[in-house]
Amino acid sequence: MALPWDEVKRLMTEEFCPRNEVKKLEAEFWDLAQDSGENLAYTTRFHELSLLVPHMVTPLSRCIEKYIGGLPRQIQDTVLRRNPATLEDAIRLSATLTDNHVKAEHLLKRAPRKNTRNYAVVTPAIHINQATPMVQAPAKKPYVGIYPLCATCNYHHPQSIPCRLCTYCGRYGHTVNVCRTKALTGQVNPPNQTNTQVANQGVPAIANGRACYECGNPNHFRDQCPKLVNARQGGARGRAFNINANEVQANNDVVNGTFLVNSQYASILFDTGADKRFVSLNFEPLLAKTRSQLEKTFTVEVANGDSLTIESIIYDCSLELNNHTFPINLVPMPLGSFDIIIGMDWLSNHHA
Repeated sequence: MALPWDEVKRLMTEEFCPRNEVKKLEAEFWDLAQDSGENLAYTTRFHELSLLVPHMVTPLSRCIEKYIGGLPRQIQDTVLRRNPATLEDAIRLSATLTDNHVKAEHLLKRAPRKNTRNYAVVTPAIHINQATPMVQAPAKKPYVGIYPLCATCNYHHPQSIPCRLCTYCGRYGHTVNVCRTKALTGQVNPPNQTNTQVANQGVPAIANGRACYECGNPNHFRDQCPKLVNARQGGARGRAFNINANEVQANNDVVNGTFLVNSQYASILFDTGADKRFVSLNFEPLLAKTRSQLEKTFTVEVANGDSLTIESIIYDCSLELNNHTFPINLVPMPLGSFDIIIGMDWLSNHHA
């Protein structure tokens, strides 16, 4: 035989709602009141407690009276004068009045809480006779790739691909365009270069840790560096030989990346402002190619206004782009941040 719903609720209440818990709900319902402009929170909790302790809001007149009694004083008087016939009428009227008082700043409405986390590190107090535990560095994540560990560079990469070797600092694992040593010192030539003039110049002392990121001079900052000022005044072709990796990111006329040239990783700049194809003197030995003398020399003007006479070229090099191999001839000359610069002559010939 099926039991009526009221009987089921009574049995469930006797089984799972002990009297001590019901007394707590009754005490909360008795003191329930709207907190300033928080009408929605008050109405929601009123409905919840009405289901848990229904004898406190029976009959309907008592329910309406209990709801109005928890409203703020300035709203309570207006709702009582309207004499709402149902609880829904009282709720709609109180919500409208609350919004009006909040707009008039007679009542306050709390801002929604944001889900914030406290990342502050609290240092425990250290007692005199208590040993301080050693803080261990986090363990390095194990390699989960498929490539073997190279015994030469101590990095994981395919055996058919040569190791990534920076032509500036001589370290494995990165190329010259992202070399941190080069960005810190600001030198154009590598530190191990045997040029006596570069060795005598050295790196200027950095006062208070502040210096130009372009040339390393502590007497000015990068936005006032004479090298960059001359580069801006020297035109697009001169800029191609002194632009660095940071300027490439802010320039829409150039594209850079790391590609294979003669099976060697090279940092390449594709610059529409350059008119030839150039390779740095530091990267030239990795090509394993010999120079050929030009029948007719030509002059290249760089950003600082100097002119360089080009007398040789390296023929029959190979550039790999997207699994395609392209022939390219390179002119060796001193460069800045990049191993190779490819200009408009090669790009136009290959319809790039």
